[in-house]
This record gives sequence, C-alpha cells and structure tokens, in this order.
Amino acid sequence: MKTQKLKIVIIDDQPERSKGWARQIQGIVGERAEVLALELEDVRTAVKAVFNRRKEAANGFSVVEELHTKSLFDDVDVLVLDFDLRNMDTGDSHDWTTGTEVAVAARAFTKVKFIMLVNSLGANRFDLDMSKASQSKADLDIGGAQIDNPGLWRTENFEQYRPWFWPPVLDWSQKFERAVNWVQENYDKPIMPILGLNTGDASYEESINKELWIELNIDPQKGTFRDLVKLTQYLPPRDKEALENSVSQSARVAAAILLSWLEKLIIPSQETLIDAPHLAYLMPWLLLDPKDIDCWNATANLLDPFAAFKPEVSNYRYSELLTSRPVFYRRKIESDPKLGEPEGFNYNELPDLVFSEDLSQFIEFEFAKPYPCGLKCADDQRYVADHVKLPSSDVHKIADVSYEPAAKFAL
Repeated sequence: MKTQKLKIVIIDDQPERSKGWARQIQGIVGERAEVLALELEDVRTAVKAVFNRRKEAANGFSVVEELHTKSLFDDVDVLVLDFDLRNMDTGDSHDWTTGTEVAVAARAFTKVKFIMLVNSLGANRFDLDMSKASQSKADLDIGGAQIDNPGLWRTENFEQYRPWFWPPVLDWSQKFERAVNWVQENYDKPIMPILGLNTGDASYEESINKELWIELNIDPQKGTFRDLVKLTQYLPPRDKEALENSVSQSARVAAAILLSWLEKLIIPSQETLIDAPHLAYLMPWLLLDPKDIDCWNATANLLDPFAAFKPEVSNYRYSELLTSRPVFYRRKIESDPKLGEPEGFNYNELPDLVFSEDLSQFIEFEFAKPYPCGLKCADDQRYVADHVKLPSSDVHKIADVSYEPAAKFAL
C-alpha cells in the first residue's frame, strides 16, 4: 500500500524566498513529502483563519471540529513559520505579527503536528548555552541559513553541520499524533508516575532534578495533563479558558508541552535519561567494538543506534513514544552489575574521541572545542568542532555559524 505523502507548508511574507526554500527542501525529502510555499495572499488568509478560530473558541466552541473557520493547518505535518511576518492584515489593530503568535494560536486551535520557527534566534546561530530552545513556543527554532541543510530532514550519516538537538523532523511529526492519543488516554492521571519518572527522593534511579521538573509548573506528584494545560505559561489565559472543555484539543497542547520538556531539557541534561552517543562516551565498554570509530558514530543514528551496543543495553530503553530519538535510563544502566566497567578495561586502546554537538558525530579531541553548557546538570561540559582545525568543510560551513555566547569558550 502506498504511503500518504507528508505535507510541509511554508508561511512567509516573502514568497520568493519561501519558494526557494520549498525547492530546496523538496530536493532533499523527495517523494516522502509535498512542500508548499504559499503566495502572500494565501499566507494572509491562513494566518487570519487561525486568529479567527481563536475568537470563535473564546465564544464557546469546545472542539476544533465545531469551529466554523476552516484552517489549512489542520492537515499539515510540518509548518515552517517565518518569525517576522509583516502586512498580514489579520483584522487586528496592526498589520504585523510574529511567527511565535501564529505558532501559539495554531497549536491551540488547529491540528498541526510539528511547528518550526525560522530566524527567531538568528539566521545561523548555535546556542552554546543550550537553554534558549526551552523558552520557545515552537517545536524547533531554526536559522534560515540552515533550511536547506539535509541533516535537518534526514536521520543518519551526517557529514556536515547538524546540531544534535535537531529532531528527525519528518519522523517526529508522524510520531506526534500517537503521543497525542496517549496523552488523551491518560489525561486525568498524574503525569510523573505514568512517565516512569520520579521527582521525590533523589536516590531513585528515575529521579528528575527539581530544577528541571518545576519547568512544567505542576505538582510533581499529583499534577495531571489537565493541570499542565491549565497552569502552563505556554498559552495566554484566554486560550486556556477556551480549551477547558475540549479534552481532545487540550491533549494536543499538553503533548506538545510535554515533548518539548523532554526534548529540550530532560534529555539534553543527560542525567536521568541519556541518549546513545552520550551513553557511549560515558560508558564506552557498552559498545560492541569501542576501538572502531564507525561503531561510535553508529550511535548517532536517530532511529536505530542499537547495533552499536551490547544487546543488554536495550533493556533500559525509555519509551520511544515520547522521544524523537532512542534514549535510556542512565542510572539503571549504571546500577546493573552486568553492565559495569569490565575489569582491566583499557582506555588507552580507545580512539581519542568526543561527541561534537554541532556535527552530530564523534570527532578527534584535537579538532574539538570544549565549553560548559547552561543546562541544569552535574556534568555540563560539551564539545563543538573547531572550524579552524577541522580537516574538512562543506556547504554548511561551521565557520559561517555564530556560536553564542562566545565567552563560554573561555570558561
């Protein structure tokens, strides 16, 4: 049976630019997706429709299906939103809006799956602090200079600039709907227990750092998905009130908030949950062949890094339903005596590698630059490639990327 194509829609007030983006993206994704760049009048219509839905919802409509205004976004898998939208003529007192405003309204009142915001943090910026993403109202913030980066749309064999925090966009958009259904089924249950995480005694293997779980703004033991939507700072008060009687649409908002929390804070901290490359770096004896660089880089496969590890590691995999990439319970692995460091393990035989957060692959230590990230975690040291020393280049040259704040390289 033929698989239905995904739909990628670009919303920008500069149609010629968005058409260029569409051609570039289409060349990368091929037959897997249809990429549409809207004309300016269609952009205005689509944006206005989203804000009209917000008004209708505020007047008592309880679910998206009851809203009279049709929205193009309901069947969009990936919505690419330019941050700076002008001349939108949305019917308000001004003719300018931001992609952030559209993202929030679209998440609350449409069925869009994945929202990508362009140029909100700069056209070609890498956040060394690694905390800016968690403050965003979009699923991913991307610089316009990286829209045509194949690594943004593919899942493995990264050979150029490709920040590790980028999710596999097309696969993640498909997974979102399953996460929404799961949230709706568990809507009035306490969140942390069904996540398999703990926010109390720090001695628990599944315990989450207090400074991380408070970002959800709910009671750590009793807070439900209903509470998550009610108390979130993601939505303005009027939107939360409009969604109170719609479990189906609130579940979409709750799923987006939860997944963002896991993707942008919990997993990057690499403490309770840890992804495959960072697990390999922490416990190299878990690799099938720790002397082989190819084995190390196999852990950066966003869909299936398991072939690089001993089979027992898979026993500690965290739910794939809620993460864009395979991750593991770090402390459970550390406490399993069968997976402990073998006696006589020879570190001198290992290649001198570090994981490059900006290339999504392991590189020789001599070609890397260490820095302390700004995440709330015990081990904050991360690495990016040193473009001056790196013996290769490509169309997405890291020399053109702005690594900020640059002062972190001096710490």
